[in-house]
Amino acid sequence: MKNIYLLGVLLSLLTLSCSRDEAPTVDPDLPLKALAKSDRDSIPNSVTGYDDLNSNMQLSITAFFEGNNGESFQKFLDDRIHFFITSEELVSLEFDSLGGQAGEIAVSNANEIKEMKDKNIKIAASNVGTPLWINASTNGRKAIPFSFQNHNLVLDSGRVGLMLIGDGYNLSIHRSDGSTYVFPAAFRQSILIHEARHSDCPTGLNQKDLDFIKTKKTYRALSESFEKMTCGNLHSYCTSGPYKDLPACDHMPWGAYTAAAMFANLGSKSTTQPDDRRVMEMIAADQLNRVLIETNDMFAGKLGPPDLTSRGFVN
Repeated sequence: MKNIYLLGVLLSLLTLSCSRDEAPTVDPDLPLKALAKSDRDSIPNSVTGYDDLNSNMQLSITAFFEGNNGESFQKFLDDRIHFFITSEELVSLEFDSLGGQAGEIAVSNANEIKEMKDKNIKIAASNVGTPLWINASTNGRKAIPFSFQNHNLVLDSGRVGLMLIGDGYNLSIHRSDGSTYVFPAAFRQSILIHEARHSDCPTGLNQKDLDFIKTKKTYRALSESFEKMTCGNLHSYCTSGPYKDLPACDHMPWGAYTAAAMFANLGSKSTTQPDDRRVMEMIAADQLNRVLIETNDMFAGKLGPPDLTSRGFVN
């Protein structure tokens, strides 16, 4: 189970490393989950610059988000993310039909998060629902009842929509000159958009897929065969650049990094504040640099349209 659990560990992405003189800060009066909910609800106000994008980007955004207004982006999130959860809540989840095995997976994910925190690596957010479901399916359970926030739920696909919000989900950052920079909401919203894409499993998972996953001893071995599966839009290892040898790149078109890049690009056109525009431009460039296919061809429509469907276990 440890090998398969790596799916969950390494799906944690968009982590933020903090130096001593530029430590992120969170408003003590606004808990992280409340901040995430506020960002989700305010997303229509963050994307007003559509008309300033080039035509290929406009077409790509409209196709991917099934529209080009704020409501389209909000629906994209609402279809894929249903609950924000802390690492403590992740540990306390009770899965009724797996005899504690899924709970062990949850605890392992939480322990990995703690180890990252001890190394001063802060997780902004992580879609934990998809890896929990893949893990559970691989261990023989295709649908697992559980309770969370007084809701009776079933873990039966990536669309269960559990989003972990970590202490890297920042409102502001202290600069080395002593000033404080408050991030635009679009910065954090691009993280939510990225993570939401991991809820999609266009092909579903069948028994052959699960048997294939079991043969892989490490996440890296599995990632080398990602062309055989698109479920969860899992990340590949980067082959060069600052993220070399880290599972922080995409091998496929229209993945999570592309989703965040498009949103960040739009966010950069939706603000009149120079610092905010520069931040959003940097995020868009960073996310797109992690896509290992020809992005110009993708945005020109040469690699086919995005598949936004999602399925659970299929026979």
